[in-house]
Amino acid sequence: MLAEAKMHRGNAQPLSRLRRGDRGVIERIDPSDRRKLRKLMAMGVFPGAPVRVVQTFPAYVFCVGFTQVAVDREMAEYISVRPE
Repeated sequence: MLAEAKMHRGNAQPLSRLRRGDRGVIERIDPSDRRKLRKLMAMGVFPGAPVRVVQTFPAYVFCVGFTQVAVDREMAEYISVRPE
């Protein structure tokens, strides 16, 4: 739990903890897995981008700009969002 708190600074939390309809700004993407980081960036997921959660099951679907992105729970854990 302490390591998780260090990873998600301030009031940011993993995208996987947000609920449908929640909005926020991407604060950080965990760089520990370069392959996942490249995949997210290729989909337009960058720090500073506003997001809105569309659904949380069976996949996490969220809007970034005019794009809807779907990721699994593991990938959603890599994205830190500061809720609005």
